[in-house]
Amino acid sequence: MRPTRSILLATLLTALLLPGPAQARKALIGKSKVTFVAMGSPGALSFEGRTAEIRLEDQGEQLVFTVPMETVDTGIDVRDHHMRETYIQTASFPDAILTVPAAELTLPGPDDKPTEGTVQGQFTVHGVTQPVQIEWSAKTDKLGWKLQASFPFDVAQHGVAIPSYMGVTVDAAMRAEASLRLVEATNEASP
Repeated sequence: MRPTRSILLATLLTALLLPGPAQARKALIGKSKVTFVAMGSPGALSFEGRTAEIRLEDQGEQLVFTVPMETVDTGIDVRDHHMRETYIQTASFPDAILTVPAAELTLPGPDDKPTEGTVQGQFTVHGVTQPVQIEWSAKTDKLGWKLQASFPFDVAQHGVAIPSYMGVTVDAAMRAEASLRLVEATNEASP
């Protein structure tokens, strides 16, 4: 019985000490587009904050998308300044972060039809994390996948003051939209 235990222990130690197999991870390539859509009241006033700056960290079980809020541009410098300094407070809360369970994002194979679905994620802005329901679609392209995603969120639930100026108030209910290109990037597992 002892030789079997020794062999088992040696096999286990060898597996732990040797580098593991390469793991396919997701990475962003090309141009990305992230848009935050806000509506005003009374009606007809809407504006978008846009950025091409987004980072992806593939943590295996989770995909973590990070947008530096300082890069979001509404097209009006004064509005951008107020949104960054007064409302989002980017000096204290620089990023908006979306965490998605990787297994629930079923990407199509090279010859497959596009896929789509909904997934529950976690959205953090202004230091507050709230669950969000994300609608997504993916299709293959030459290098990987084109991914479209969107979700509604309520800035008041994140502790963001509601902007109001000269009788026009921004609705707390907003929408985030993203258009991304993903590829598989192989990273060697470390011992």
